[in-house]
Amino acid sequence: MTVFASMQKMLARESSDSQKVAVLFLIFTAAFYVLAVAGVDDLASPTLAVALVPVALLYMTERLGKVTWFTGMTLPSLLVMAGMIAFLWVLNVRAPVPAVLVYCVLTGWIITMGFLAFRVWTFDHPARPVE
Repeated sequence: MTVFASMQKMLARESSDSQKVAVLFLIFTAAFYVLAVAGVDDLASPTLAVALVPVALLYMTERLGKVTWFTGMTLPSLLVMAGMIAFLWVLNVRAPVPAVLVYCVLTGWIITMGFLAFRVWTFDHPARPVE
């Protein structure tokens, strides 16, 4: 395989995976909007975790083999979303939080974002069966 062919394959894979991640984050944003309409305004509220439910359900259906379009992107996206909610909780809670906990949550969120970027650039989709 030539250098140009391998780069073209990598760019095509990255652009298709980026669209999947964008749709997953759009679903997450819609869940946040529904929570805001329902009256959840406190960013330190544990009910913010409900926004993770649609993406978690998509992850479970992906693992069961029912939905194949999001293959390989739901888990890293779900981890980034959970890290965002944990960071929101730590920053907006009324009780004093140790600085070490804030830095640990921030570091975990940065690591999950790196994992998502790595997965978008390198995930090789399984070959589709020929019918």
